[in-house]
Amino acid sequence: MNLSIEYPENIKPSHDITLQYLQQPNRPDVIFCMGDLILMGVMQAIHETGLKIPQDIAVISISNGLIPTLFSPKITYVETSGYKLGKLAFSQMQKSLQQKTFSEEVFVEAILVEGGSI
Repeated sequence: MNLSIEYPENIKPSHDITLQYLQQPNRPDVIFCMGDLILMGVMQAIHETGLKIPQDIAVISISNGLIPTLFSPKITYVETSGYKLGKLAFSQMQKSLQQKTFSEEVFVEAILVEGGSI
């Protein structure tokens, strides 16, 4: 098993990186997208290469839920709340400003929303 990790931040770099991987002889079996902009670039590259989801390649993403539903088949995604993440990040920032050091384990609720992409 090979694992490749890339860090594109928006549509164009995710498209370009995905296209490079899809044109290799040993293309990926699955692509995991860390957000909607990345998913959009990945899906553009997959469409350009003519690959079929999920027959040729599987796709899964993290999303707030809108973008994955715009594709056919719908993309399976882990739904998270940007609002809850923002509140948690702000709370953590306030705590770190009030204390020199602290350690705390935090969790944000997430649910798997099944589409037809894996």
